[in-house]
Amino acid sequence: MKNSKVWRKVLAVSLAAAMLTATGFSSVGSYIGTSVSVSAATYGDFNYSVDNDNTITITGYSGSGDQVTIPSTIDGKSVTTIGESAFKDCTSLTSVTIGNGVTTIKSKAFYNCNALTSVTIPASVTSIEPKAFGYYYYSKTKDKTVSGFTITGFTGSEAKEYAAINGFSFYSLGYAGKCGENVSYLLETSDSEGILHISGTGAMYDEDMVAEDVYSYGTFYAFRDSIRKVVIGDGVTSVGSYLFQKCSNLSEVELPDSVSKIGEGAFINCPSLTALTLMPTVTSVGKYAFGYTGTNEEVEDYDDYDEYGDYIPTYQKSYNPLNGCTLNGYTATAAQFYADNNTHINFHALDDNAGLQSPFENTSTLSASEITVGESITVNLSADTNCTYTVLYKKLSDAQWVEKHPSGSTYTFTPAKAEDYNICVIATDSNGNTVEKDLNLIVNAVPLVNESTLSADTVTLGDSITIHGAASGGKGKYTYAVYYKKTNNTTWVLKQGFRTTANVAFTPSAAGEYNICVTVKDEEGSFVKKYFILSVKSNKLLNTSISSAETIRKGSAFRVACNAEGGSGKYTYAVYYKRMTDSNWTTKQNYSSNAFVSITPSKLTKYNVMVKVKDSDGSISKKYFTVNVVK
Repeated sequence: MKNSKVWRKVLAVSLAAAMLTATGFSSVGSYIGTSVSVSAATYGDFNYSVDNDNTITITGYSGSGDQVTIPSTIDGKSVTTIGESAFKDCTSLTSVTIGNGVTTIKSKAFYNCNALTSVTIPASVTSIEPKAFGYYYYSKTKDKTVSGFTITGFTGSEAKEYAAINGFSFYSLGYAGKCGENVSYLLETSDSEGILHISGTGAMYDEDMVAEDVYSYGTFYAFRDSIRKVVIGDGVTSVGSYLFQKCSNLSEVELPDSVSKIGEGAFINCPSLTALTLMPTVTSVGKYAFGYTGTNEEVEDYDDYDEYGDYIPTYQKSYNPLNGCTLNGYTATAAQFYADNNTHINFHALDDNAGLQSPFENTSTLSASEITVGESITVNLSADTNCTYTVLYKKLSDAQWVEKHPSGSTYTFTPAKAEDYNICVIATDSNGNTVEKDLNLIVNAVPLVNESTLSADTVTLGDSITIHGAASGGKGKYTYAVYYKKTNNTTWVLKQGFRTTANVAFTPSAAGEYNICVTVKDEEGSFVKKYFILSVKSNKLLNTSISSAETIRKGSAFRVACNAEGGSGKYTYAVYYKRMTDSNWTTKQNYSSNAFVSITPSKLTKYNVMVKVKDSDGSISKKYFTVNVVK
């Protein structure tokens, strides 16, 4: 592989180990991972101990002054902790300023300091234990808060949270907090340049695009207009997706060599940021990361409800180029590939070889610029002189290239995932001269297809059907939402909110025609609906009429008790009879709600009796009897 395609940074790391042994601390090894005091001393009016991690805990105070500043270091060691009850009963104190670098303030550190009404806390403090300050002794069972107690600190920090929990006044010096698991930010209100400092190790948080009609609680969103410059310290490895969106006054970003990834939409809707410099260590730049504006607007679709019947809004993202943007970077790196893929962005090469005239023209092409995952792409290898070729390709998010040396004039491969791909063709002529051709391929996911089905499209009232949720394409796991309504209704009823449960049983409550909608959604939020029509027939009408006798004497009567089950609505009954030898029926009762009919046969013979029952839908069920008339 050509050297210009691979950037490596070698870090030399020296490791040292030390074992502490001292009289009275023979068991220190059993406390590994905890802060164990190994010595005690004084510094001015402060009593302190040196812990086994070589940091300092303030353990006491003997001064009588009203204003105290707790130092950040003592004898070159960092002060990180203010110990439990360290300043207890220091009634002369009125204000305290805690030095930057302190991380922990233990319980009741400033307890019963009745005159202490002002404490300034740096952003470095990440733990404040209960009643650390602002409380004094009132009785054996009760403490009280100091009247007028005010904390000065940073919005978003532990100081702000402590003030809110305990009902203390808070004065903000700016903004501070976490923007990654091990990454913090700080912006001081007094900084007229509006510099947001980011420090720590590892990745920054990923966020999503802010919806246009929803207030956002994104990391920087509340103070986004105050940010004019971002300085990211060494050790941070990524810029999170959509993290700096809508920072309208942001005009400059400084990135360290440790950053290897710029997330999707990281600097979207930052109209003042028209230039960005990326070092070769950046190997992945997400879509719309720089040089774009965009919106995330609600789609008017009122068919989606959660399991509690509440409407679920659906949002649609759209993106527009921000013209006049320049990306500074190095050739054949992620910076150039991003600019090549987003042609409205100017690319300014920073390396020495940029702009040198090529000895020949590499005219290699792709068979298509955009395909669907599962399809193959062919690289057509050509130049205006005889050459051999090397083909390099990788996903945009990858750092490692795949290298191939085809012997013919084409090379074909099948991308495994839906993502943007960088392809580089290196043509080498007979004199050893090389010319690269960078090509870009978009691999789209297979479109999401809703393949849901019904177990039946016609049922009888009282029966259940199963709605089988199924899908193909899209990305990741599927979830299914099921809705239904009578065809003549306008309001949908939620049967199941979005869940992974694919089979949903449904028992219609009434006869008629139903509309059923199954919505399938993939992990990226894409969704497809599928509609069904279900016909629900009434229960089968059953004639349960009975005769009072099968044999009677001539001149006697028998009684027909008309009855029915099923069907729909009210029943009416018609009763007919005839001698078995006759072909014509005699009507005893036409359709009537009367359910009891008496018949007195006139001949010594067998008679047939027919009862018809009809429901409100017009369905008819017949039942026959035979009655024998004897002497």
